[in-house]
Amino acid sequence: MEDTLIDDVPTKIITQIYNEDKSLIKKLKFKILSPEEVIYSSVCKIYKDNLFESKGIPIPNGLFDQRMGVLENEQGPCWTCGEKIINCMGHFGHIEFVKPIYNNIYMNQIVNILKCICLKCSRLRIDKNSMKFKKLKKIKNPKRRFKELLELSKESKVCYYRNTENPEKSEGCYYTLPASIKLVEHSKIIIEYDEKSEKVKNISAEKVLFIFKKIDVKDLKYLGCNENNKPEWMIWKYYPVLPPCDRPSNMANPTTRGEDFLTMKYIDIIRQNNIIEKVLNSEYVERTIDPPSTKSTKRKKKEYTRNELPILIEMLQYQVMAFSDYSSLPPAVAQRLYKKNPKCIKQRLIRKDGRLRGNLMGKRVNYTGRTVITPDANIKIDEVGIPEKIAKITTVTENVYDINLQDLKKRIIRGPYKIGGANSVELKNGEEIDLRMDKDGSLLHKVAMSLKPGMKVKRHLKMEILYIIIDNQPYINFL
Repeated sequence: MEDTLIDDVPTKIITQIYNEDKSLIKKLKFKILSPEEVIYSSVCKIYKDNLFESKGIPIPNGLFDQRMGVLENEQGPCWTCGEKIINCMGHFGHIEFVKPIYNNIYMNQIVNILKCICLKCSRLRIDKNSMKFKKLKKIKNPKRRFKELLELSKESKVCYYRNTENPEKSEGCYYTLPASIKLVEHSKIIIEYDEKSEKVKNISAEKVLFIFKKIDVKDLKYLGCNENNKPEWMIWKYYPVLPPCDRPSNMANPTTRGEDFLTMKYIDIIRQNNIIEKVLNSEYVERTIDPPSTKSTKRKKKEYTRNELPILIEMLQYQVMAFSDYSSLPPAVAQRLYKKNPKCIKQRLIRKDGRLRGNLMGKRVNYTGRTVITPDANIKIDEVGIPEKIAKITTVTENVYDINLQDLKKRIIRGPYKIGGANSVELKNGEEIDLRMDKDGSLLHKVAMSLKPGMKVKRHLKMEILYIIIDNQPYINFL
């Protein structure tokens, strides 16, 4: 481990753990992304909402900063790795929030942790000297242990634990614990100190971050966390920015450019963050409002004041939520921001056409096929029937020898579209001739006459013994 300092923030260089031959991964852990890791993986800070200069050059510290990678060959190599667009994998940037923002993915976890600790001194609500806590410590499963702690914490009303054996070691700050902590609209945490009274308080992400940072390290394991997954990391202070190659522009023509939804959402986040910064640094910030009617062309001017700061932070929270999952937004906010369903991060990953099921799990590779197999009265009991379409697509690579030379020539002449033919021929130098590209049939005879031993022919299936792997639920047959 090596400590470095990047932008006045201490970070730790996290080295990957490999075996001695460096070919197999020894250990793989999933954890919450810490602020130090966000900054360490970032190549630049993004704070400008403009994309390009007048000549089409990406603006430094903008969303297409060339330190994060390039999108066009005319822009030259990447400023970070020096590779061209084909080989550059892209590099992350980051946005520094003026005020902390909840990570909406962990909102339920944040609320549950707040229910287990004191909001003033960050101690556990439960008495550590009680028999219930001693039984709790014996539970090894972290999920069961945290669930049990959540139930026991409901009994505490005041943050004070009296040590009967040694009163001087009694713990607690005598703080009256709230009666209930609720999550409202997936973004607001409401605290009620008395169920009968109407005293309700909306706790901010900045206050929650302050509470979480004071939690004792020894208490983290009871909250389902540890030193590698701290509760304060569930709140954004530095927001990662995806490389441009993950959100490419849509070029309808050389003069018209359409940006990806993620890029447009980053622009909204940066603008809202800049407004909050200006409000904090000055008394007010002017803003322009479009006229309510189309007849009026004048744009009204209004001022943001510090009294509107909670509303501005709430709008920034909504923008961050919409980037990852717009369905978590309140219905009224979602209808006002979007007319159609946008393609945010979650919508690009889930469902059948998402990145996981559509591109990774549903990968089609050579020599495999998925089809219906069936017995028949005209075939033997130990045989199965395969459709002709699968028999033509799922090929068998056969080496060319003198003994099978004439048979393979006939298959090549038969072509790729008739059963019993061939799809391609691999030459000795590794080049492959695709017979499906021949439209008039003139190439088939030339390839068949030039066929020699040492070449390879990818022919259709025939009556032969094949090893079939049958997977269950559903039955997927790999030929």
